[in-house]
Amino acid sequence: MTASTADGGQIRAQRTGSVVTITMCNQRRRNALSHAMFQQFRRILEETALSNETVVVLTGDGDHFCTGLDLSPGAVSDLTPQLGMELVTGITMSLHELPQLVIARVDGDAFGGGLGLVLGADLVVASERARFGATFVNRGLVPDFGTSWLLPRTIGVRPAAEMLLQGRSIDAETALVLGLVNDVTSVSELDGRIEQWVDQHSRTVPSAVSRTKRLLHAAASNDLAASLDAESEAQLACLADPAFRAAVREFRLRRAGVDLARRPPVSHPTR
Repeated sequence: MTASTADGGQIRAQRTGSVVTITMCNQRRRNALSHAMFQQFRRILEETALSNETVVVLTGDGDHFCTGLDLSPGAVSDLTPQLGMELVTGITMSLHELPQLVIARVDGDAFGGGLGLVLGADLVVASERARFGATFVNRGLVPDFGTSWLLPRTIGVRPAAEMLLQGRSIDAETALVLGLVNDVTSVSELDGRIEQWVDQHSRTVPSAVSRTKRLLHAAASNDLAASLDAESEAQLACLADPAFRAAVREFRLRRAGVDLARRPPVSHPTR
């Protein structure tokens, strides 16, 4: 499926098996997001949340990931500031609440709102030429896409303050050291590395992944006692889930040396 406009870029969603790849396409502007792309993006995320895919790969077309808002003439001319921020909030929350595993495939620049989208992913695989920039203050703006909340929780308060307050960008190796990305590889091996991560994920139970994501998100504001309560509730739901019993049976058969085909996707629990 492709959502497109005549000249303002497009969001492409390619669904293959258990994987949906969402690609931001606006190469002339390093995949910056126009008004039309914002609307398309949110719609695709909402559709994906209700789908049976188990992995979402978020990436940019060509040599860059995304550089946030498209500031070229006409790109957002019909977008009021209030509506623009509502769309940003909607996309951020829709990405954050996806039940599927979200992997950001980052090549080239991930600046401004593009950095926020990276932070919204569960795992991040970057090429060695990737750069991550919190350049909002250089444009007279403040962080958006949840960056002011997500970045300090991902890399720590001091490194986040340095990036956000000084408009700094960092390279892929620095991002790996800080914990912003999970893996760095060469450009030529980037797609193969993504395939490896997707293959590893095929061994998991989707409903357990979805519940674990919710636990991780809640942990940012919960204390230990609240986290233990949330874990208990989620674990009881898992134990009552047919997917758990199927996974145990499969584990026992594999231990017995039985060669099993991969199980079909299991539907996500309702949120």
